Amino acid sequence: MATNLPQLVSTSTPTTGDCGTVTIELIQELSADLTAETTERTVVLPPSPYATQVTARATVVSHAAIGLRSAAYVGAVRRTRIRKIIQLTGDLGSNAARSDFHSYTFPVFDEIRSLLQFLGDREDLEGNTCAILRHIRNTLMDGGWNRYRDPGVREVAVAILQKLASVETVEPEDAALAFREMHAAGMSPSLPVTLDDAPEEGEQREEEISS
Repeated sequence: MATNLPQLVSTSTPTTGDCGTVTIELIQELSADLTAETTERTVVLPPSPYATQVTARATVVSHAAIGLRSAAYVGAVRRTRIRKIIQLTGDLGSNAARSDFHSYTFPVFDEIRSLLQFLGDREDLEGNTCAILRHIRNTLMDGGWNRYRDPGVREVAVAILQKLASVETVEPEDAALAFREMHAAGMSPSLPVTLDDAPEEGEQREEEISS
C-alpha cells in the first residue's frame, strides 16, 4: 500500500494476511527560552481492505537547551550584559553633582541584580563572576552609592567590570583582587550583618539600594 502522504515515513506493500505499516515521526526541538509547546501531526489513511498498523515515534531534540548551559554561551551573555553596566557606570559622571544622584545609580544596581539572577542557576560556571558582582552591588547599597560621585571610585568599578567583560573565564584570583581594589578605593564590598538583622535559616534577605 504505497502512498505519498507528507507524514508517511515508511510503508510496506501488504499481501493477504499482511497489514500495512505507517510510521509517523514527531520531532520536538526545545526552543531557546525552553517554552513548552505541543507538536501534532495528522495522517489520513486511505481506504484499504487490509488492517493498517500505525506507529508514532516522538523525538525531543535538546541541542538548544544543552547550549544554554554551555560555558561559552553563559560567558558570552556575561560579557554582553556587563558592557551595558560599564556604560551606565561611566555615565554617572555627568550627574554626579545632582541632589537626586541616587536615582541615577539605581539602573546600575538593577542591571547587576538582574545579571546575578541569570547567573544564579549557572554559578558552577560563573561563581567568581557572581562574587565580584555581589561586591559591586554591595558598594551601591546602604548609602554607598554616594561614593560614586568620586571619579576615582567610578574608575575602579569600571576597570573591574571591564575585566569581566573581556575574559573567557573569571578566576578566583580575579575576585580576590577586585575585592582588595574596592576596599582600597574606600568602597564597601561587604555588607555588615549583625546578630539582630541576620536572617533566619532558610529565609532570604531582601536587599535593596538605599537612598
